[in-house]
Amino acid sequence: SPFRRALPPHPDLTQQKKLAKDLLRAFQQGADDAHARVRAELPDKTVIRLADAQYVLAREYGFASWSELVRTIEASRSG
Repeated sequence: SPFRRALPPHPDLTQQKKLAKDLLRAFQQGADDAHARVRAELPDKTVIRLADAQYVLAREYGFASWSELVRTIEASRSG
């Protein structure tokens, strides 16, 4: 993905969920940067839902899926 990001040192799942919701809202409102980010990961998807925004965010962090991102955050908290 051209939109690489790094997880913060103490990642917060609530914050990540909010970022995904923000991305979805921006996409739905037609924001160019949000469209570019979503299209980089989901070029052909016509309907974008929250799960898709979560997937895009996870991919930007370098994870294969949202669930992998969630597992990583939960593991970092229990460690």
